[in-house]
Amino acid sequence: MHALGTARRRGWGEQRGNLNTRLRKLDDAESPFDAIILAAAGLLRLGWSGRIGQWLDGPEHMHAVGQGALGVQCRAGDTAVLELLRTVHDVPTALCCEAERCGGSSRAEQAGSHRRD
Repeated sequence: MHALGTARRRGWGEQRGNLNTRLRKLDDAESPFDAIILAAAGLLRLGWSGRIGQWLDGPEHMHAVGQGALGVQCRAGDTAVLELLRTVHDVPTALCCEAERCGGSSRAEQAGSHRRD
């Protein structure tokens, strides 16, 4: 059984906790899991690249729409914060996120990827 942490994928088996906890549960002899799917960025940041058994990328392993993009809200009319946010707003990323979502709901099971060339 493979484990994922998101609510949309609980049918696969749920695993919660930080990376230490998740890997400890995987390594437990009583674990029902053969593998877990984790973001490589966290494993690499902690120096645990040796724990990565397979990279899941390419068109056959799409991520959730908007994955990796950060959305920020602020009060309408807060010109100081709006001006600060303008400096980090990335139009190509925003357009790709909109294209990926295509008006869908964050509660719907969706995967997709869009790249602007």
